Order: sequence, then structure tokens, then C-alpha cells
Amino acid sequence: MKNQTQIPNSIRQIFEHRPTFEHRLSPTGFDTPIDLVNSIDLMTTRANGVLHAIMMQFLGGAEQSRLSDDIMIGLIDSAIQEINDIESTVTAFAAIKNPR
Repeated sequence: MKNQTQIPNSIRQIFEHRPTFEHRLSPTGFDTPIDLVNSIDLMTTRANGVLHAIMMQFLGGAEQSRLSDDIMIGLIDSAIQEINDIESTVTAFAAIKNPR
């Protein structure tokens, strides 16, 4: 009789229901170079939008329309995470297309 390690249900559920991040990619898929281009285009558009919102806070005008520090930190973090997603997406695409 083999020694079988029991995986706790809570851990099994995490792996069965782990989140996917496909919604961050192009809706056309992730199979071709054009799909990669479309995904990167979506990501750069999001990052540029966030960075533009931050820039407008410094160039924009009236003090009463200034965003709070918490919101500014969230915007900056959002842009950083978007840039990290771009790097991860390109790395994953390269690994899929050029397995070692």
C-alpha cells in the first residue's frame, strides 16, 4: 500500500478555484504575436491613463479638485502593477513560444 499524503480540503479548494488573470489580456486570446501586441496595447493604455491622471493633479489647477494622498498612492501603485503585468505577460508569452 502506497503512502498517500492527504491534501487538506482548504488547500485543494484554493487550487481548484484560484483566480485567473486572463481578463487582463486581450479578448482575442493569447496564441499569436498579434494577441501579445493587443494585450500589451491594452496594458499600456491603462498605465498611461493612470499616469495621466496623476500628472493632471500636478498641472491641473484648483486645489479643491486635488486627490487625497491615499488615492494618489493607489494610482501610482496601479501604474506600477500594470507595468509589472506587461513584463510578466511578455515573459510568459516567450516561455510558451520558446520552451527550453
